[in-house]
This record gives sequence, structure tokens and C-alpha cells, in this order.
Amino acid sequence: MKSALLTRLAWSSKVLCNAPTLREREREREAGFTLMEMVVAVFIVGVMIAVITPHLLGAGKQATAVACQQNVNAIESALTEYALENGSLPTGDASTQMQALVDAQMLAAMPEQPANAVYTISDPDPDHISVTCQVAQTGNNSVQ
Repeated sequence: MKSALLTRLAWSSKVLCNAPTLREREREREAGFTLMEMVVAVFIVGVMIAVITPHLLGAGKQATAVACQQNVNAIESALTEYALENGSLPTGDASTQMQALVDAQMLAAMPEQPANAVYTISDPDPDHISVTCQVAQTGNNSVQ
């Protein structure tokens, strides 16, 4: 009987000692996020995406315009150098003239056309060379 009582006492003290305290139960309850906290976090992320997206979409158009302007400047400089060395400008359409500049080593290579851009060379005389770059998607992004 005495051993049964001691066993029972030991068992009940074990159960009581292993039972979570009030503080431990509060910590367990606070361990996760509430639904409201999750909704607020998703809302904040959504607002941030809505603010950033238009800026990211505009970056591609700006990069295309910068690439066109750099190519226009390089083509104009090469045409001016070609006219100074040869006394006249190359003949033909824009792609033929640019190929003549590459053949004469005035341009390292044919300029890449960003976003299906089309280069137009207007050269009434060597002193008034006009190179434009029009992006084919919108048609009104012209760089001179």
C-alpha cells in the first residue's frame, strides 16, 4: 500500500511538474501571427507593389530612348568623319549608309536597334546631317 501511494504521488507530481505554467501557455498563444496581422502585412505589400510597378515599366521605355540617342550620336559622328575623309557622304538608304560606315571602320559594328527602332538619315549636305530614331511600337518616340 505504501509503495502504491508513493507511486501515485510520484505520478501526480510528474504530471503537475510537466504541465505548462500560465506564462508558458501565454507564450504559446503569442507565438503565431493573428489573421489581422497577416491581412495588414499583405495589404502593405500590395500597396508597395502598386507604387513600384509603374516606375519599373517606365524604365524600359527610358532605356530604349537612351540607347536610341547614343546610337544617333555615334552615327552622326561617324557620318561627319566619313564626309571629312571622303569629301561626300555615303549614298543609299540608312542601312546602306551605316554599312558603308562599318566598312570604312567609322563604326565598330552596325548599331543595334533597341525595341525595333528604325533609323532615318537625312543628309541634304554634309553640314546638315540629321539622324532620327523612331521606335516602331508607338511610332512617336522620335530622337534627333
